[in-house]
Amino acid sequence: MHLVLVAAIWMFLGATSCSRKPASNNLQRPHRALEIYYLPFGIETLSPVDSKKIVKGGTKCEVSGEDDASTIVEILNSAVPAVRPEETFTDRRVRALVLEHRTGSTETVAIVENDGQISRNGAFTVFPNQAFERFKNAIRSTCYKN
Repeated sequence: MHLVLVAAIWMFLGATSCSRKPASNNLQRPHRALEIYYLPFGIETLSPVDSKKIVKGGTKCEVSGEDDASTIVEILNSAVPAVRPEETFTDRRVRALVLEHRTGSTETVAIVENDGQISRNGAFTVFPNQAFERFKNAIRSTCYKN
């Protein structure tokens, strides 16, 4: 009787361990989810739009596709330090606020003004070369299809 019980326990444990997936050596990167509040680039407004007002007055866009979110962040990562006075971020002509949802929190990725000035983590940057057009196109293609 004890042998049957031991055999039954062994079969149960063996079956359980066989049904497990093998451990992977590759750590999975958490899925990136962006939330973007935006106004069309190039428009002028009657009153200044800052990083707080855009949440109330802008269009909200959820970017859940990993490729779309990665493209937007990659373009933002290509920004270079602002050096000329006209490249100074003013927080008065904001056209995009990019937020990233992480486990239990939401972090600001970037705030982008009408002419491509960017505020990220307290640093002021600008888009190099055609990156601003790529950013605007990425917003259009991602957010207008949602």
